[in-house]
Amino acid sequence: MSQMNNNYILLIILGMAIVTYVPRVLPLVIFSKNDMSDNVKTFLKYIPITIFSALITKDIFFSGNNLDISINNIKILAAIFVSVIAYKYKSIGLSILTGVISIYLLGVIL
Repeated sequence: MSQMNNNYILLIILGMAIVTYVPRVLPLVIFSKNDMSDNVKTFLKYIPITIFSALITKDIFFSGNNLDISINNIKILAAIFVSVIAYKYKSIGLSILTGVISIYLLGVIL
């Protein structure tokens, strides 16, 4: 019984690895053989920031399932601080540090 469970778990892990790996490698294989137009390259350049924005927007502006755009929402205030620092210094590390510190301090103050 134990050997069957181990084989089953191993097959599940292998299947998950394949399902995760194929979508990441397939576009590289397809697009590496073809030269992309400048319009496609420009479009693809904006995908990472778009995905990042979509991921953080819900966390900043929503509390549970409710929209929270009040002055008491410390995440909005922290996001403003981080945006200013990121724009001025263009440093990911400094931006992350600013975010962590501002969330902590605003949580203590408010």
